[in-house]
Amino acid sequence: FESFVRNCPVDVKPQLPAIIRSALAFMKYDPNYSYDSDDEDDDGDSTDSMEEEYEDDDEYEDEDDDDSWKVRRCAIRTICAVIESSDATTTAALWAEDGVAESLAARFKEREENCRVDVIDALTKLLRNTVRALHNGNSDNSTIATLMKETYIPKRVKKSTTVLKASFSRTERTQTSILYLLTTICSTPQGLGSAPQITAVLTHVASLLDSNSSSSRSPTKKELKLEALGVFRTVLTGHHNPATLRECLSQTPLIELTCRHALQEDWYKLIAEALRCLAAIPALYTHTATPTPTPTPT
Repeated sequence: FESFVRNCPVDVKPQLPAIIRSALAFMKYDPNYSYDSDDEDDDGDSTDSMEEEYEDDDEYEDEDDDDSWKVRRCAIRTICAVIESSDATTTAALWAEDGVAESLAARFKEREENCRVDVIDALTKLLRNTVRALHNGNSDNSTIATLMKETYIPKRVKKSTTVLKASFSRTERTQTSILYLLTTICSTPQGLGSAPQITAVLTHVASLLDSNSSSSRSPTKKELKLEALGVFRTVLTGHHNPATLRECLSQTPLIELTCRHALQEDWYKLIAEALRCLAAIPALYTHTATPTPTPTPT
């Protein structure tokens, strides 16, 4: 399916609905693991339950004869191919109820690291394509923008911070993918949303930047710190109200402190990004208008 979608996008278009249905079904194929049925509902997710789920997954990681993750990964890559080859009309259709966007979001609970990263990356690409379509006026602005603002973005920000916190005990691939997703969410018209959502993101970003944080079992690698600083800068220069950002910064003083500490690093890219973040903060106190948005991710 993936090859057909990538190499014959025009010929395969009439069959896309059937391909998407099959891919979404196989994306959930995991006969050797029982997921909590409550996890299907985003509103029922909690940080504690997801952390426990990740910790309990360790017993499954050494099962050499469990190849079901390969099926799921192929299905996810098929979905990713559909997203990458979609035009504005198809992109809008992917946001339909019980469609691709909602199904990908429900798979944040994926136990296999490779599949979970692919799910997050596919969702990031869908968001980027949607934002680009909204900016170009090639999509149903009112319907999709309202859906993202009122329903989708708040849930994704909550789930992203939950996964970000739970993934401290795992590889950094999930953390990096979540940071990419949060950066993309910042480029949407409403950004990360309300003050509590922004504060939650900044709190977890500060934990990533703080090498001495008790939330982390090992010092954060410099590349991951760079991505975390990138998220912070995007929050500061994105589609957020300056007054809201000032309130959030006052509630998370650790984020500014960790930025200043980053200036003492020996990697020039990390120092430069920290300087960009610190340079963006004064604008929040000198201007009432929203800071200049960052360019749409390409």
